[in-house]
Formats: sequence, C-alpha cells, structure tokens
Amino acid sequence: MRRWVVKSILESENSYLGILDMLMKHMTTYKNISSTAQMLISAADVEIIFHRIPELHHAHKMFVYQLAPKLEQWSGEQQIADVFKMLVDEEHRIAPDFLKNYPKAVATIHRCWSESQQFADLTKEIRIKSTSESPSLEELLHKPVLRFQRNSLVLHDLIKCTPASHPDYDTLQKTLNLSRSFLENLDSPDNNLNADHQRYLAKQGLIVEKVGQVRKVRHVFLFNDVIVCARQKITTKQKIHLEPKWYISLIDLSLDDIVCIEDERQLLESQKQEIEILQKKMSELQKELKAELKGAVKENSDSQKLKKKMIEQQALLIKSSPCLIFKIHNRKMNRQHTLLMASDYERASWRTTITGLLSRAQTSLNFSSTELQSLLNSQKVYLSLEEEHLFGTLSIKIFKLQGLKVPSGYYCTIEVDTFGQFFMKAKTKVVYEQPEPAWNEDFEIELEGSQTIRILCYKMGKDVGCLVGSCALELSKAWLRGDFQEKPISINDELSLIVSLIYCSRDQTLKRAQSTVKGGVFGAPIKSVTKREGTDIPMIVKSCVQEVEKRGMQEVGIYRVSGVSGEIQKMKKCFEKNSKVASTMLGDLDINVVTGVLKTYFRELPEALFTDYLYPQLVKGMGLGDPEAKVACITSLVQSLPEPNRATALYLIDHLIRVSKNEPENRMTLKNLATVFGPTLLRPANKPQQQQTLEELFSTGTREVMMQTDILLFILKSNINESVA
Repeated sequence: MRRWVVKSILESENSYLGILDMLMKHMTTYKNISSTAQMLISAADVEIIFHRIPELHHAHKMFVYQLAPKLEQWSGEQQIADVFKMLVDEEHRIAPDFLKNYPKAVATIHRCWSESQQFADLTKEIRIKSTSESPSLEELLHKPVLRFQRNSLVLHDLIKCTPASHPDYDTLQKTLNLSRSFLENLDSPDNNLNADHQRYLAKQGLIVEKVGQVRKVRHVFLFNDVIVCARQKITTKQKIHLEPKWYISLIDLSLDDIVCIEDERQLLESQKQEIEILQKKMSELQKELKAELKGAVKENSDSQKLKKKMIEQQALLIKSSPCLIFKIHNRKMNRQHTLLMASDYERASWRTTITGLLSRAQTSLNFSSTELQSLLNSQKVYLSLEEEHLFGTLSIKIFKLQGLKVPSGYYCTIEVDTFGQFFMKAKTKVVYEQPEPAWNEDFEIELEGSQTIRILCYKMGKDVGCLVGSCALELSKAWLRGDFQEKPISINDELSLIVSLIYCSRDQTLKRAQSTVKGGVFGAPIKSVTKREGTDIPMIVKSCVQEVEKRGMQEVGIYRVSGVSGEIQKMKKCFEKNSKVASTMLGDLDINVVTGVLKTYFRELPEALFTDYLYPQLVKGMGLGDPEAKVACITSLVQSLPEPNRATALYLIDHLIRVSKNEPENRMTLKNLATVFGPTLLRPANKPQQQQTLEELFSTGTREVMMQTDILLFILKSNINESVA
C-alpha cells in the first residue's frame, strides 16, 4: 500500500513538472525576444508573470530526481521522509513570495492579452502533451497555488500507510505539522490573497447519499471554501471520471445535529443480510484475482474481468454498508442532503473537519458547470483492488491520555475492520477525575481480513459518551518485521494516547501445541480433561457458556468484542489450578473477559475441536453441489467426531444459535459468530511445509479462514444439532 501511494505521488509530480516545464518554455521564449523587434511583452512583464517559477521548477525537478530511484529500489524499509521534507521546506521558502505576487501576475496577463493579440493567441489555449486539455497561461499559473495546498493531503495519505514503528514516521508527522501551520498562516486575516486563490482540499472520500429511498455512491470533496459532490464513473481503462452533482459554498452550509437513533437502527436492520452476501462475494473475487495474477507476466482478459467485477462489488458494498445519518443543509438553496456514514469515527471526522472550516468561510461562490468540472479534474483519484488483509491477533495496550486541561470521565474504544466493515472490538473502563487518565489495559484483538485499526476516546456525558478525539492506523505486513513500541499517538490538536501494539500472524496464534502442565486445562487434549473431570463436556466450556446465557445474550458485540487481556490471563491461571473454584469467579468478571477465556480455551487446544482428520473431509463436503447431499455429508462427519469433541461441538453450536436469536440487541448474526469461531474451532495444527513468501502466506491464510468460516456458518444455518443429537 505504501509503495502504491508513493507511486501515485510520483506520477502526479511528473505531470506537474510537465506544467512547470511549459511555463519555463514560455518564460524563456518571451524573455529572449523582449529586447528584439519580435517582442510580444516587455521584460518587466515577463518578470512579473513568471515570478519564482524557475525556483519552483528546480525544487520539483530535484524532488522527482531523488524520489524516482527510491521507488525503483523499493522495500518495506525504504526511507523517503527526508525527500518530502526538503520539498516542503523549499516550497515554504518560495510560496509566500509567489502568492503575494500572484494577483499582480494575473492582472498583468489580462493587460498583456488586451495589448497584444498575438500574445493572447499563444497563451489563451496552450497544448499540454500529457493531457487533452488546453489551459490558458492564467490557468497554468494557478497550478502552483493549488499545489501548495496539496502538500498536507499527500503527507496525510503517506502517514496513514506508514507504520508508526517505521523510521520515516516521526519525520513525516513533523513535516505534516509544518505544512498545516503554513496553510494556517496563509488563511490568516493578515493575508491579502483572494480566498479563491487559496483553495485546498481538506478531505475527500466515497460516501453514500440517500436520495429519496435510493442509495447513491458519491465521491465528496471538501475544500476550504466549498464542498463538491460528484458521481464516480469507471472508464473502460479502469480510470475514474468524476461528474459533478451539486456543491455548497461553506458559508452557505449548516450541519443538522439532530440524529434519530431509531432511524439508524432500522437502516442497519434492513441492510444486514445484503452486506453479508456482498462481503462473501468480495472475498471470493479477491481470492480468484490473486490466483489469476500469481506468476503472470502481465494482465490477461480474465484478470481484467475479475477486476471489473471487484469494482462493481466494491461499489455495491460501499452503497449497502453505511447506516449512520449525516445531514448537511444548503441555506442559500434551502435544500438538505442526507449522507450515510459507515462508522461513528467517519461521521465525527467529517463533522470536525467541516466545523473547523466553517469558521473561516468568507464568500458565497457561484460555479459554472465547466468551472466545477475543471475543479474536479484537478483532483487525482485512483483505484486500489489488491490491498492486503491481515489475519491473526493484534495485542494492544492503552496506557494513558495526555494533554487534558479539565479532568472528567474518559474511556476508549477500539474498532477494527473486516474486509472494509468496521466493528467495535474493545472498550476500556471509565477513568474519572484524573489529569492524565491511566487505563493500563491490554486487549488481544482478532484480525479477520483487516486493514485498519481505529482508537476513539470519549468523554462521559449524561447518557452517552462524547467523542473528543480519534486516530486511525493502517495495518500492513510491516507489522511482521518488528514490534510497535510504547508510543504517543495524536488524537486531536491537544490530546495524545500512549499505546503499544504487537502483531501475531494466524500461524503464530494457532500453533496447537500441547501443554506440558500436568493436570492442566489449556492446551490439554479435550479427552484428557473430560476424563479427569468425569464429564462429557469440559467444565470451563459449560461454565463460560452458562455465564454468557445468564447475562451476556443482549451484550452488543458479544464474542466479537475483546476482553482485557490481563484479566483473561489471570482467569486462565485460575482454571489451571482449580476449575471448580475458577467457575465460581466468572460472575464477577466483565462478560467480554468470560468470552475471551472461552475463545482462548478453544484456540489453545492441541488439536482443533473438529479434529485435524475430519477437516479436509469437511472441506470436500462443502464442495458438493447437491444441497441435500451436502447436509447429509456434513451431518455424518460431525456425528463421527470422538465423543467429547462431538458433545462439546453440539453444545457450543446450540449456544451460538441462541446467541444469534438475540441479534437485534447484540448485533451478532450467525455469519458474525462463524467469523469469530470458524478458524478457532476448525483450523488444524500447523504442519512442516516449504518456505513461503509473505504474499503466499497471506493468500493461503485468507483462503483457509474463509473456508473455515463457511463450514461453521453452514453447520449453524443447517441446525445440524437436530439431525445429530
């Protein structure tokens, strides 16, 4: 992902350098003939119009010269932050003088057009080789103005895909802060520049707009003076064309703060089944595309068709998923637009950014359709279909919050995505009246096709928490190369969280090693435990299930939300000493700790509950085309499990079905439960195999996890208990 972002930046830089080359060519031509009979404009006018262009040209030429070889020799450890810092430093040295002169340069161009028809003919339409557009000299001169504002967005994108443990991270963050400070100074009242000449992109993204009862996928661009909504079209060459739908000047925009929780709940209920189907299709297409591209020298027609299908499925998934309402009002036109967001994090992020810009909005703008299209054409939008997804466990510890001015009650939540859909995975306790709230809580979060982790910090209100800050970290294979040490993460301009993260791949977390503890429970064969206890189902399983059914059936995210890792480890030691005593302690624990104990028990079995022997046969059974034959085959295989495995599996299946019946309250469908438990109950012990690349490991892991999830989901949906019992 990081390489892809750098590649897109370099492509954009080469295009921009082409524009600067053209400006240099015109400057040199008019300067050389300014003292001859062929003079079109005076030497003084040349100096005004092309003021500081040579310095800008040199700065960007050096940037491309230094960045290009780093991209050619790319590796996960490649360091590029200094190259970006050098460019930002140079631009900040040049920009104030260029921007101060810019209005004078534009006025000079218009005067020269009126004085010299030949100059007007040469500069009102300038052909650019790299594009079909023919901009005027005035439009070309405006490109650097837009470019100055773009630095913050580019750096923000680069930081998102740079692990915090990477040597570049701190330098990029400092450079971004410098760039933001520079923009703030440009926007200050002391600056005499016209607001239109300072336009920069503050935020963009795919958002669903609700038009009547129909959902429409839109690409929304938020500038510092206007918000533009566009329809996104994919061309035959898999490039993106943006078609403007509407815009609102920020000075005419207001936000609707009233949110109806019941409306959002109904939206969520109506979309759940469709989302699950689309997620499965997306996963299958991604698997097919990876298999098709593996070993291929270049793309063929089949891979292009798969990419097109993925784009279509991605659009459908984006359209179906969001259910959180975000309304914006155009006071000038007395019109309201309803946007739908996928998570509270996303909605809060857009709200915060818009609110910050509203206070500085000055002018109501009027765009022609041509001007609006030109503004959209200046934005670079790329497709990304082959991003990596992680499977395994992320251990995260939240230490404390720094930067508070007024103590109150604070807590944090952790969200992680599964193939693009975000779920709340953990929640800290509430810490009251501390100048630096210290939680010191650790969580083990299961990654299931994940790319991003979000940490949100809330201040306790009367009924619900108020979001005070948040951050998002992009997950990548770089997590495999080292630990994320204790580090501050900024969640807003004033506050930062101290956290640490460590990633373990699925292969590392499911080693299926037998315990050496005599008389132990965790890591001991299930047959040994039941024989010692004189039961058909391990006491730890029955105790945890009974506790969940007693007080956890309506808990939102039950089994998906992680408990505090330290508490789970304490209970693990208690069960190792005395299962009966430990069982009596479950009632005093947070319910997510109880579910964490149960999941850890199954994860650490030396052999999967459904056994290594039966797993390949279950996979073959899932391949049967006849539905009745498939049910009969899977039922027979479950029936053939060793008695303690069979009894425990049926007991757990029955419990999970009961959990899903409370889905309106706990939000846990059978698919969600199968995603949580599938690999834990079915994945066989690792066997020695040939050395694999990271890409092969991730590809294989993705296929296996999806198969294990599908098997358990089939068992749950078929209600095999009735046939086997």
